[in-house]
Amino acid sequence: LEAQNNSSVFDLYAFITHLGKNTSHGHYVSHINKDNQWIYYNDSSVSISQDPPINKAYIYVYKSSK
Repeated sequence: LEAQNNSSVFDLYAFITHLGKNTSHGHYVSHINKDNQWIYYNDSSVSISQDPPINKAYIYVYKSSK
């Protein structure tokens, strides 16, 4: 995914999602793009994510592609 402003292009680098019924109860996890693969981080568990839930994220982290 890309985001653009007037003169820069940004690539989606990471995002944070929530597991649970609501924001008061549950657990936050992250996905980080490394070498064109999405890596899933859940406390001490780390794995490759085959189908990352990008559209369900609460926070998106972009970095400049320049």
